[in-house]
Amino acid sequence: MRRVGITVLRFSDRDVLGNPDAVPEGIWSGL
Repeated sequence: MRRVGITVLRFSDRDVLGNPDAVPEGIWSGL
């Protein structure tokens, strides 16, 4: 669970910088 959280945070940061709409997609993909 901890690894997933870290991955989500990392993906969120990159997605947020690129496209806020991509955040949810990135999180779902990571899961």
